[in-house]
Amino acid sequence: MALQCLSLDYTSAPARERSQFALIGRRRALFLEGRRAAGGCVLLTTCHRVELYFTGDRAQTEEAFFCAAGASSARFAYFPDGTEHLFLLAAGLLSMAAGEDEILHQLRVAYEEARGFGTDKTLNEAFQSALHCGRTVRAETGISSLACSVATLAANAVSRSLADGGTVLLVGGSGQIGNAVLANLRAKRKFTVLATERTHAFSAAQTGDGVRPVPYAARFDYLNEADAVVSCTASPHVVFPLRETAARFQTVKPRLFLDLAMPADVDEGVGELAGVTLVGIDGFRAEAEANSRRKQALLFEARAVAQRCLQAFRQRCEARGEIR
Repeated sequence: MALQCLSLDYTSAPARERSQFALIGRRRALFLEGRRAAGGCVLLTTCHRVELYFTGDRAQTEEAFFCAAGASSARFAYFPDGTEHLFLLAAGLLSMAAGEDEILHQLRVAYEEARGFGTDKTLNEAFQSALHCGRTVRAETGISSLACSVATLAANAVSRSLADGGTVLLVGGSGQIGNAVLANLRAKRKFTVLATERTHAFSAAQTGDGVRPVPYAARFDYLNEADAVVSCTASPHVVFPLRETAARFQTVKPRLFLDLAMPADVDEGVGELAGVTLVGIDGFRAEAEANSRRKQALLFEARAVAQRCLQAFRQRCEARGEIR
């Protein structure tokens, strides 16, 4: 049974279109549960892509997915050989910031989530082998040592904007991307970081040295003070709506808003306010691609390792009389 993939990524659709399919909460659970009888599926949702891996009937799977998303159409690429696409993705070769490590963690989380709802043998073996491939590529090539993640790019953007230092409001700082942004900002040692928390999730190591946790519910109270805002929550709702955000600006000054969330955290209208520069997740594409060009030799080597892993996986399947 072949592994197939539907993919909508930063090269084919803007963040607004991708966010339609970023199923969250109960809608996501109901969709995954509903695909159990068809062998299950893995739904990968990241800042830059939404991908659905499955083994059942394509037409039925697409219909169920679009229904769950409340959408009638989208520019999904279809990969009848989803296995090769998955291995290359796990290797970090399809990421905006080529070679980054986050995608490997995101794939593992998506797979474990799907397995909880029920996944067939094809999905299990493909994902377990792809995750192993991702680790092998990084161990043999060291490509992740040169990777420039979105978190790094975001921190660099803040540093350029606030060359003389300033106050950064980090919303969603206890999540995976937020933690990475926080670590990058701390390393620069020139910012006061107000990091929101919902459940006292920060450790002692994350506070101090210019980092102060503040309540998520009070995020608007710090907007006027902030010189930059980095938002990266997993909220299904807009975190900074236009009207309430504008009402909290008592002074007009240059302010940088970085929205790293999917769906978006910041109302697009915020970018039209006086002094505000709003950069969404797709705004880092050019810099990430420039970084990728600087490490072409490593990318070539990483692709060779990924293809070797893929060939070994297929040989194991063929030895059992299976075609993947």
